[in-house]
Amino acid sequence: MRYVINNGLELGQIDILNSQENVEHFFSTRKGGFSLGVNKGLNLGFNQIDEPSHVQMNRMALCKALDIQSNQLIVPKQTHSANVEIIYPTTLEEFNSGLNTFDTTDALVTNIPNIFIAVLTADCVPVLLFDPVEKVIAAVHAGWKGTAQGIVQNTVRMMSSHFNTDPMNIITAIGPSISSENYEVGEEVKNQYAEKFEDHSHLVFARHPLYTDKYFLDLWKANRHQLESIGVRYKNIEISNVCTYTDAGRYFSARRDKGKTGRQLSGIMLKKK
Repeated sequence: MRYVINNGLELGQIDILNSQENVEHFFSTRKGGFSLGVNKGLNLGFNQIDEPSHVQMNRMALCKALDIQSNQLIVPKQTHSANVEIIYPTTLEEFNSGLNTFDTTDALVTNIPNIFIAVLTADCVPVLLFDPVEKVIAAVHAGWKGTAQGIVQNTVRMMSSHFNTDPMNIITAIGPSISSENYEVGEEVKNQYAEKFEDHSHLVFARHPLYTDKYFLDLWKANRHQLESIGVRYKNIEISNVCTYTDAGRYFSARRDKGKTGRQLSGIMLKKK
């Protein structure tokens, strides 16, 4: 994970995508921006505890840092689902005219160049995917609910069925999110993952050196396992290993801040042909 400063804003990047031609990506931090209080900094998510005007100014600052217009930043209305939306030219027109806001959508896929597709997170896992052969991109919001429902697998299937993507060609970056050391979960979540992952459930639960009787979920490994199980190569997946919970100066964290906090954006764009 590396950080760059664009027009005064700090943005994170992951090497595996930096090494690819024809694609740009970013992982925002909370540094900079206009929000105050618990949202202080670059809050990019509209919520009930921040002024909409602050969020709008933050998004405009991000667009300036990315050197794009505001209509080139596409963010769905996320609901912790496993729903994936394909962006075609017609749906992009509908989005820009307000007719389609991608409701109940937690992953976007497109082959349209010159637009950033992005997802909001504040502990959940942002997953960015790129098929360099068919020139297809995807942005995924993979929280514990979406991961339990296999949202990254759904996304890869959509890339394959709609754009002829071979999973073996997909390059994947797993961005800043909560680490297993800080993600204790209850019996309900543990049981869902034990059922979903069956013989591989040991891969997604981390052992804590102090709390041996508790369950700590590893969403990074869970999403890596799901990607590999559908054909994405191990060498084509890079995890940032950056924990949003522990770095309060750089990231919002819903778990750390008890839900009253801002949101980061993570996005990916095909360069214009």
